[in-house]
Amino acid sequence: MVLATGPEGGPTRTAASGTTGIVLDSAAVLGLARQTRQTADDVAGDRTFRKLSLSGGMLGGYASAADVVAAHRSAHAVVAETIDGVRADLEQFSGYLTEAVAGLEAADQLSAGALDRLARIRVGTAAEDANRDARTRHVDRPEPDDTTAPADG
Repeated sequence: MVLATGPEGGPTRTAASGTTGIVLDSAAVLGLARQTRQTADDVAGDRTFRKLSLSGGMLGGYASAADVVAAHRSAHAVVAETIDGVRADLEQFSGYLTEAVAGLEAADQLSAGALDRLARIRVGTAAEDANRDARTRHVDRPEPDDTTAPADG
């Protein structure tokens, strides 16, 4: 991978070969993870909703007030617990983003190392070397020097 300049001017990872592929701006993804964690904290810290309550006296003392209060209490509990679930989802998503960036960077480093090792390997060189040496010794021998042979009469 090669560092390049992304759309916002920050570093972006692209393939060294110049091939078109996925471009990952690690800083932007990690920024999104931080933002998501902050949103989760904000959701958890909003105590205004959790303090809401309804009493029968607020409804003018009607006979059905107790039923309305009970329904409100149930609905309020459902919404509050759903918000807790949303917070948990946001925290989990933030963690996944952070893990994904770390995993992709580790995979890039592993791939780059593997490609470097592969580039240094000469596959099949023993056979090629043996063939070349044998041809040199047995087939491509230089002709004997005719100047040293005895002259015929």
